[in-house]
Amino acid sequence: MREEKRLSRGELAERLGVTPRMVANYEENVCDVTLEVAVRLESILGEEVFEKLSLKALSRMYPGSRLPGEINPKDEYLRLLLSNMERLGFRSYAFSKAPIDAGLKSSSGGRRAAIKRHNEETELRELELAAMVSDETRTKLIVITEMKEGLAVADDYIAIPKGEVGDVSRKILSYIRELE
Repeated sequence: MREEKRLSRGELAERLGVTPRMVANYEENVCDVTLEVAVRLESILGEEVFEKLSLKALSRMYPGSRLPGEINPKDEYLRLLLSNMERLGFRSYAFSKAPIDAGLKSSSGGRRAAIKRHNEETELRELELAAMVSDETRTKLIVITEMKEGLAVADDYIAIPKGEVGDVSRKILSYIRELE
């Protein structure tokens, strides 16, 4: 795609804010791009540069023995929230390099949700990507926010103010049940 746009590795690297060697690594699938670089890459080369999200694509992304659900989130609040949701009958999945921070699936498999943390450092594009992932995977998006003002992410989401983990867990459960 870079060649189709008549860009050298050096030119693309300069526009992305990375080294030409990193561009080579991306092209050769030696390493993954960060979310920040992915957003810039999409604006330069177009969204067709990325594979559509699917279960098949996710299984290729996680070919090793560790499943996404076995990743323990570094964020203490998210770790407590997911632990609490597991006690309420959900299986939790934490992601470290994805547009969403976590996923939930009921033990019966019928109810699923995607969780995205939101604070003053969260860019609008990150929320849009989370909404796209939620839509593509047919999950309900839940935004846990530290901000007071409203969010405009997607038609089918809920913004829950960050608070006591038990209260937030009950709000998530209530929201998921309403959508059934």
